[in-house]
Amino acid sequence: MGPIWIGDVEIGRSFVPSGVSRPQRPDDESARILVRLHHEVLGVVDIPLRGEPIDGGDFAAAVLVQLAGPLLRHLESDGLPVPEAASPSGFGDGDRCTRSAPGRSGVAISVVVCTRDRPEALVTCLKLLQQLVYEPFEVIVVDNAPSTEAARECFSSVVGDDARFRYVREAVPGLSRARNRGVSEASGPLVAFTDDDVQVDPWWLDGIAGGFGADSRVGCVTGLVFPIALDNPSQQYFERRFRWGSRVEHRAYSLLDGGHRSTPQPYSAGVYGTGANFAVDRTLLEELGGFDEALGAGSPAGGGEELDVFVRVLRAGRTLVYAPSAVVWHSHRADRAALRRQLFSYGAGLTAFLSKYVAGRSTTADILARVPQGTRQILRAWRPLLSGGRKPVELVFTEVLGMAVGPVAYVRGRRRVRGRPQAWPPRDRRR
Repeated sequence: MGPIWIGDVEIGRSFVPSGVSRPQRPDDESARILVRLHHEVLGVVDIPLRGEPIDGGDFAAAVLVQLAGPLLRHLESDGLPVPEAASPSGFGDGDRCTRSAPGRSGVAISVVVCTRDRPEALVTCLKLLQQLVYEPFEVIVVDNAPSTEAARECFSSVVGDDARFRYVREAVPGLSRARNRGVSEASGPLVAFTDDDVQVDPWWLDGIAGGFGADSRVGCVTGLVFPIALDNPSQQYFERRFRWGSRVEHRAYSLLDGGHRSTPQPYSAGVYGTGANFAVDRTLLEELGGFDEALGAGSPAGGGEELDVFVRVLRAGRTLVYAPSAVVWHSHRADRAALRRQLFSYGAGLTAFLSKYVAGRSTTADILARVPQGTRQILRAWRPLLSGGRKPVELVFTEVLGMAVGPVAYVRGRRRVRGRPQAWPPRDRRR
């Protein structure tokens, strides 16, 4: 498969998509375009390319066919007329939209970005965080056990005297440790997390706030993670395997409705979202004890810390909302060796996280009863990949190998953190 061009379009203004990371090229075989109206994600349109720029009229026709349902629902809820044909200049009337961060807009959000020895990625991340339109927010950059001063220097050169941004250094390595340090520094009642290799959309926090505003029981909101580029087989494999950019429907998850009893939930990996894009009620997260430092990048497990938080939020009786209009853009690994390392870590993180609940007295029977459904779910995800020849089989095997070592990795991680003081001391509420 050839390169897939990634585009983004706000059809309230125009039906001509713009490139996310680059212009169209003659060798692009197809396009995958994120379609939004008044900042609400309507869906994704996939179209073949013929070496020519996308025609706005043709693309408008494709939107009206492929996304007719969500488009009509949006226009009707705003009291806007449903046109017989799309105008090249878009639908307009954004001032009449009813979906502008309802309910919790204006609640302070603390954004935590953890980084370690990747100043080049951090530059882009910080520049885009400065363009967030939501107010008020703060950004806490946690430099985790750095080997140089590059991240601090990058922070100073990009952010300067912007009072919304703060730099802190956490000497103990590990992503969970760094995130816990970020929570301890946060002043907002909501804490949002993203990665240094992620590019946030200007309306990202508006989508997060809208998710929390849906219900007073919401304790966690996750959002859409769309690929920045799908130029080569490694990036395309990752997107097919995890389908982060395919989930465009708003969902709310709760264990109080009883619907989870016949499914792998709440232990389903990837159903709720991913660590590159989520936010948690800060008080709830602290009551739950923060992130498990035996999980996550930098631990023997290599991942799984966000899955653990999602499960604990749900088991606490709170609701988790997937809000696709909270958009970030992710750089999938273009290098095959880097992809293998990532898949191994994901596999190890998954079974390490599950091992925690197998070992828990109150959850052993619950999770073991879900093993058959969970196994079938994973096999369904792998089945279409295994038909792609030797190389995809090798990548599936790499993930399986990671899964095999995950339980032992979690035991090693628990031993490593035993007796270590938590990242924040007991304290009174700051505000």
